[in-house]
Amino acid sequence: MIYINEWLPNPLGSDTQNEWIELWNSGAELVNLAGWRLENSTTGKFSLKSGEISSGGYFVLKRSESKLTLRNTDGKLVLYNQAGNLVHKSAFYGTAPEGKSYNFLARRSSLGADEGGSDGRFFFADPTPGAANALPAASELSLVDYPAGTLIHSAFPDAGVFGMAFGVALIFAALAIYVIKKNNDLQELFFGGHEEIR
Repeated sequence: MIYINEWLPNPLGSDTQNEWIELWNSGAELVNLAGWRLENSTTGKFSLKSGEISSGGYFVLKRSESKLTLRNTDGKLVLYNQAGNLVHKSAFYGTAPEGKSYNFLARRSSLGADEGGSDGRFFFADPTPGAANALPAASELSLVDYPAGTLIHSAFPDAGVFGMAFGVALIFAALAIYVIKKNNDLQELFFGGHEEIR
């Protein structure tokens, strides 16, 4: 299986000169990358004309070769094989930390084989182009370790909770007003009595 193993969307220094994408072959056989395609989160597409990844090997593609611009905020990369089938994707929401690459960690099976796929994890860590990804310290992993395809670094991480609480409060307020309006005794209690004009 070929994975988007690591990419550097927000490098130190020039984005044009220092951005790169790394693919990794977790399989047991060499893979010819001719005809494979990468797409970014905008309209950028890049088709590989050649290249091979040996078993367990890495393939680093610099921005100067691919011409793909990696977004520092809300970034996304998608990999397709020569048949046009989706192979792997990687995305984050929010802003990538400067100088940190976005790394993939495949899930290990009980037999020790890499399973990857949707069960893999993504995290920001120090860049390691052409080599195994560097894991952050265990104390940091809980802060930067996310299931594949999930939102991270949201600008408003608690917006969903606040929105739900506000919605529930509105429902209870509307229900209370309805009950009060339907009950004359409660209506007099909350809104005061009024004398009938004759």
